[in-house]
Parts: sequence; C-alpha cells; structure tokens
Amino acid sequence: MKDWVNQYAPGLKIAITEYSWGADNHINGATTQADVLGILGREGVDIATRWTAPAQGSPSFKAFQMYRNYDGKKSSFGERSVQATMPNPDQVSAFAALRASDNALTVIVINKDLTAQHPVSLKLANFGSGTGQVQRWQLTATNTITALTPLSYGASQVLDTVPAQSVTMYVIR
Repeated sequence: MKDWVNQYAPGLKIAITEYSWGADNHINGATTQADVLGILGREGVDIATRWTAPAQGSPSFKAFQMYRNYDGKKSSFGERSVQATMPNPDQVSAFAALRASDNALTVIVINKDLTAQHPVSLKLANFGSGTGQVQRWQLTATNTITALTPLSYGASQVLDTVPAQSVTMYVIR
C-alpha cells in the first residue's frame, strides 16, 4: 500500500479505521492488540482507530498501557522506530524504538504462544557501550502490569525468557 501511495498519491496519509479483533477481556486480545500497535508503528501508519475503545482495565486496555503508560508514570515506548526481528514472529514478535527524552531503547516482546515460555535474545547492534541496565514490565494472563527485577546486560545482548501469552516492555540504557 505504501508503494502505491508513494507512486500515485505522494504525501497522502494512510489510515486504518474501525478495526477490532475482539477478545478484549482475554490475554489473547491483549497480545493481539499489542502486536497490532507494533505493526502499525513499524509500518508508519498515520492514523488507526478501533471500532470502540477497550473497557478501562481490560487486557486490551492494558496492551495500550504497555506502549503509553507501562509504569503508571506516563513513561512510553520510543518515538523513532528501529529494526527488531524475531526468528518466528507468528509466535514471538518484537518491536523497538528509541526514546528521545532519555535516549533509551524501548523494546516490546509479545509471546503469542498459548502454552510455552520462550527464550529471548535481544542483540543490541549500534546501541550504547555494550553493557548496561534493563528495566522490564510485563503483562500476563493475570491482567496486571508488573515491574520485574531489572537485568544487567553485556556483550551488547539481553537474555531473558518470556512467559506464554505475555507482553514485555524492555527499557534499555
């Protein structure tokens, strides 16, 4: 679609309107919503609107919070998208962005697997000194966004394991 717009209508904004995948009250709806938000951002969609807003406190509502207020202090996912790839994005996907306010790299990892945890290796090419701290927040089937114990990383790589049906925010400095 972006190629078509660039060829036939340069400058035209792209919008996806009235989308909904349902399951707002289940962790599956939250992982889907988090994945959709990551894809829309990565692909540079200018406007996207849901059919209706998810109910406050629902898992899908909390998927939005993982991007816009994961810590209850209005901290958010970065503004400038950077490349993030996973070996099997249908099972575990990742989206990354740099945040201007503190130069942190923010990464959202979504484990869509219904039953299995998965190891995650975030290789930090061209970021920082190769060592540092990682803060983590996680949304799971408990429908609570939890601050996890911070990690240290070295050799430009963060190693972790994410539980089944979860959304994890990494803030890397």
